[in-house]
Amino acid sequence: MSGWVALSGRVVEHEHGYCAERAVIRRLRLGVGTHLRLPYMEDLLTLAAELEKRYHASVNLGHVERRFATRVLKEQEHLWSAWIPEIPDGVRVG
Repeated sequence: MSGWVALSGRVVEHEHGYCAERAVIRRLRLGVGTHLRLPYMEDLLTLAAELEKRYHASVNLGHVERRFATRVLKEQEHLWSAWIPEIPDGVRVG
């Protein structure tokens, strides 16, 4: 998962990133690992809704990441038993 945060108060940039007095999550994007772990759309939508509720931030389901995870699973069929459905365009959480 990756995301965007808003930093406020005293903000210091250093070699490993930033340090701030306050940080607020603004947006989240689900990554390939999430799609590999949650192959069923119902579970994915439940997770996204919970994240939106907890952080009051929009969650991008990660269409590109899901397509990549689907290809990985197809190439490794003998290792995975679950199928990953495509996320239809226009699907929104919440």
